[in-house]
Amino acid sequence: RVSRSIRDVAYRVLQCKEQMLVEMGREPTMKEVADRRDEDMAQTALTWLLSQEGVTSALVGASSTNQLLRNIRSIYSHPFTKEENDLLK
Repeated sequence: RVSRSIRDVAYRVLQCKEQMLVEMGREPTMKEVADRRDEDMAQTALTWLLSQEGVTSALVGASSTNQLLRNIRSIYSHPFTKEENDLLK
C-alpha cells in the first residue's frame, strides 16, 4: 500500500506539471510526440528509452493486463523521426 501511495503522489505531481505547462501556453513535449504517434505517453517514453544508446532493457510496472500489453507494444513502435528526437532532447 505504501508503494501505491507513492505512485499516486508521483502521478499527481506529473499532472500538476503538465497543467502548469498548458497554462503557460506550452504543451508537454512527450505528450505532443505521443499524440503525433497515436500512442499514450508511457508507450512513447518506453520506446524513446529503449532507443537510447547503451540501453538494453527497461524495468516496467503494470497495474493491469491492458497496461502490460501497451508496454509490450512499444517494443514494436516505429522509430522516431529526426523531428521527434529533437523535441525529446
